[in-house]
Amino acid sequence: MSTRAKIEYKLAGAAGAAGAGSAPVATTTTRGGVEVGTFTGYLATWGVDTTNDRFERGAFAASLAEHRARGNRPIRMRFQHHPEGLIGSFPIAGAVEDERGLRVRGEVVLEGLGRQVFALLKAGVLSDLSIGFITEKSRQEAGVRVIERARVIEGSLVDEPANQAAQVLSSKTREQRAIAQMVADLRASRRELSPVRAIVEELEAATADLRNRRNT
Repeated sequence: MSTRAKIEYKLAGAAGAAGAGSAPVATTTTRGGVEVGTFTGYLATWGVDTTNDRFERGAFAASLAEHRARGNRPIRMRFQHHPEGLIGSFPIAGAVEDERGLRVRGEVVLEGLGRQVFALLKAGVLSDLSIGFITEKSRQEAGVRVIERARVIEGSLVDEPANQAAQVLSSKTREQRAIAQMVADLRASRRELSPVRAIVEELEAATADLRNRRNT
């Protein structure tokens, strides 16, 4: 029986490297006639993080090469790692492993949620990048899991330095959907009952009118 690969999430610079999780000055441009907000940052760094994991330099090389082989397919950008939070991409041409980590250039589509997120980024409210990946090869080294090869799934702008925050957001979204569905069902039932309510109101009005006539 095959098992589904586990997607893991890491905040860039979680080990405390200076500025590793910060997003620099953001600007705007256009791509294909669509307005996008751009910024640069690191989706991952090479230092040991708070869970005793570290990416080995070169860990993303095979994944980046696969993206290029697939017509330069960009890395998807999401907000809070949420499946429905797609807000832009990290063009593969701007994804490079350097001495510090996996450096990327982000492009946020300035529509809907993307516009709101980019405004928060420019205001300095959001400043952290987090990577979603699948570990394909790793080893243990002095109590540290060294990730030798990882497949990049997506990158996210986040406001909390942990995967648990993304999970809580997903849970809240499911609850909000359930509530919205309940409200929609209630409104639908009210629409279905509206003809009956109209008849009842007419009968009540007729009864009141008849009583008034009897009293006069």
